[in-house]
Amino acid sequence: MDPLVALAAVAALVLVTAVLGGIAHKRGARVKRLEGAKSKSIDLDSLGVSSPDGSWSIVQFTTEWCAQCPGVARSIRHSLGDRGDTVFAEVDLTSRAELAAQHGILQTPTVFVVDPDGNLAARLSGPVKGSQVVAVIDSAVLT
Repeated sequence: MDPLVALAAVAALVLVTAVLGGIAHKRGARVKRLEGAKSKSIDLDSLGVSSPDGSWSIVQFTTEWCAQCPGVARSIRHSLGDRGDTVFAEVDLTSRAELAAQHGILQTPTVFVVDPDGNLAARLSGPVKGSQVVAVIDSAVLT
């Protein structure tokens, strides 16, 4: 094969990979709202999260090597602000693989939004914005 053709093929492959990676990155966090039969009860005590009655619990699953997790936590805390109806907690899965498997967590950050009754209202995976978490709570409160 001509070296120039090979170089062009490699350059094209790099370009396609960069474009697809950019599209995937722009896609951002995945939000999965759970209602009715799809919703499941979450035992917050088993996660080490204490939540006062009547409060929404926002649980962010993290790992030591998660580069996006600190920024996501800051964004959520900032967006929740002084809301009196929410509790935010982080759960480190670094040495708790069984917990990740139990809840089907394949990536960090993953954020659970748990309603005041202890049911999973939404699951957000990837680089979550705090505004997305607030939108989930607000839409559930309004319905």
